[in-house]
Amino acid sequence: MCWDPGHEYREDKDSLKAAAANGGFTKVFVWSNTDPIIDNKAQYQYYTNDNGPGNVGLYPICSITKKTEGKELAELIDLHQSGALLFSDGLTFNGPIKELRKAMEYSKSMKAKVLYAPSPFDINPEGQIHESDISISLGLPGLPGVSETMSIQKAISIAEYAETDFVLHNISTKYALDIVKSSAVFALGVSYFNLCKDVRSCSDFDANHKVIPPLRDEDDKKELVKAVKSNQITYISSNHYPLENDVKDMEFGLASFGASGIETVFSALIMDTDIELESIISKLTYGPASVGGVSVESIKEDAAVNLTIFDPKAKWIYNDKTCQSKCRNSPFYGKELTGKILGVVI
Repeated sequence: MCWDPGHEYREDKDSLKAAAANGGFTKVFVWSNTDPIIDNKAQYQYYTNDNGPGNVGLYPICSITKKTEGKELAELIDLHQSGALLFSDGLTFNGPIKELRKAMEYSKSMKAKVLYAPSPFDINPEGQIHESDISISLGLPGLPGVSETMSIQKAISIAEYAETDFVLHNISTKYALDIVKSSAVFALGVSYFNLCKDVRSCSDFDANHKVIPPLRDEDDKKELVKAVKSNQITYISSNHYPLENDVKDMEFGLASFGASGIETVFSALIMDTDIELESIISKLTYGPASVGGVSVESIKEDAAVNLTIFDPKAKWIYNDKTCQSKCRNSPFYGKELTGKILGVVI
C-alpha cells in the first residue's frame, strides 16, 4: 500500500520504492485506495509516469467503482486503454453484487482481471482476530473463517454467471482451498503473514499482529503452506500496509488493522516456513507478474533485466538503521532475521 497522494506521512512513492528495493522487489503493485482514489486516467498516470530506467516500477491496481464507494463503476475502459490490467476496490469490496458482476463482464471484454479480496467482516463487523479459543480467552470479538468462504463463494458464483474468471487475493483459511477449484478462479494469492504466523501471535495483544486477513489457526497456516508447495497458490503477497504509531500504539481493540510487510517478506518465509527457496522466489516474482500482466525478462546476454542479490543465510536486524519505510508497524520490528537482501539492480 502506498498512501501517496493523501496520506504521504505513512508512505509516499519515494519511500515505497526504497522499502521495496530493501525487500528485494524491483516492481510492485499499488492498491487503488489512495486519496484521491485511482479511478481515472490522471491518477493512474500519476504512478506510471515514474516508471523509467533505474526506478522501482509502480503498477497501479485501479478501483472497480468510483471512489471505491460501490455505487458506480469507475472509468474501466479508459483506464484499461491507459494500460491498467488489474481492478480492485481494495482489501474488501463494499459495493452491491450488480457492480461486481458488471466489473467482471467488463474485465472479460478487456482481457483484464478483477482482483477480489474476500471480506472477513460479513458475519461480525466488530471482529478483531480469528474466532477461536484464543479470541475467547482474550475477550476479543472473533472473525469466523466461514465469513471468508461465504465471500469467496459469492464471487465465484458471480464470475461463473458472467462466464469469466478473476484473481482471488489473500485467502487465509484451509476451507477456502476446498472451494477455489472452480475455473472461475484465474489465480490465487496468500499473504506471507498467514504463512508465517497464526492467531497465537495475538496472545500478547501486540497490535502489529492485527492484520487483514486475520491470522488464523495453526492448521490453516500449515494447509496454506502445502498449497504454496503444490502450486495451488499462484503468488505470495507482502500485504504491505504501513500505518503511523498513533493508530497502532493503543489498545488492541482500538488499533487499526494492518502491518508493514514489504521489507521482511523474504526473511520471514526463509525463517518461518519450509517452502523451498526456488518456490519462494517464484511466488514473489513470476506469480504476481503473471497475474498483473507484467513482463519478467529471462536472464540472457544483451537483455535488460532486473536482478535481486540476496544471501539466504545472512542475519540482520530490522530496526531504524535498516528500515526504509516511513512506518514501523511490523511484527518483525526489532527482531533478528535470517535471509538478507543485499541489493537490487534495475
